[in-house]
Amino acid sequence: MARIEFLRTAMKDITQTGSVWESSRFLIRKLLDPVDWSAATTIIELGTGNGVITTSILQRMLPEACMTAYEINADFLELTRHRINADSRCTLTDDSAEYLSDIYPEGSVDAVISSLPFAIMDEELQETILRQIHLVLKPGGQYLQYQYAPTKYRMITRRFKRVRLDYTLLNIPPAFVYSCVK
Repeated sequence: MARIEFLRTAMKDITQTGSVWESSRFLIRKLLDPVDWSAATTIIELGTGNGVITTSILQRMLPEACMTAYEINADFLELTRHRINADSRCTLTDDSAEYLSDIYPEGSVDAVISSLPFAIMDEELQETILRQIHLVLKPGGQYLQYQYAPTKYRMITRRFKRVRLDYTLLNIPPAFVYSCVK
């Protein structure tokens, strides 16, 4: 049922979603496995979609960790709210990722996990969001992002000192995963 709701919501405005199907367990594993869950206490998720990645993050998080999950699509925000079942470690917000440093002090975040559809955003917004992510991450903090094409590799490598690009065919559509360290 969650997958059908994702498709229905995505079809309302594909320019906000960037995908027509929720992330597979294979993509989620590639996206989340690089995080040091034994040390990550402050986490940001950008673009919750229907909450499938959000719930996987919550399953891995320490009991004392906290996460802020961003989603600007009201329908997806409601699907995520329903899916996480009021887990007190997660704060949901409809704020934009371009204002992260208004909420988080510089160097205060352990991990940023993003499903933002950079390919359909204008370049200035992409750069603003990446600048904000880099600013709020701690030294050694991790930025994880998936995309359906590796077109943002140069933009990401300009900002992060270590970038690993991985790939999974086991997703609709297949996806590239960026694992970055500040």
